[in-house]
Amino acid sequence: MDELFPITVGVVLGALVQLIRTPRLRVVALLVVSLLAGVLASYVSGELLLSWSFVVIDIAEVGVAAVATAGLAILWQRRSRQLR
Repeated sequence: MDELFPITVGVVLGALVQLIRTPRLRVVALLVVSLLAGVLASYVSGELLLSWSFVVIDIAEVGVAAVATAGLAILWQRRSRQLR
């Protein structure tokens, strides 16, 4: 259940990053917010008190979910343009 928060944040982040116009700013936003959200997820779940290694895992979970969601959103947008 502790892994639900970082994955959910990553999915929301991946969807919201589509509002940023330039690809470079998207990447920067994904990196920065993934770092912050990963640390927050470790803190909220209490894993931060156990070990700092959980922070790395949570950052990776947020990042992977965000990149996957952003990639799927890009594919969906391209596909919908082709069908028009």
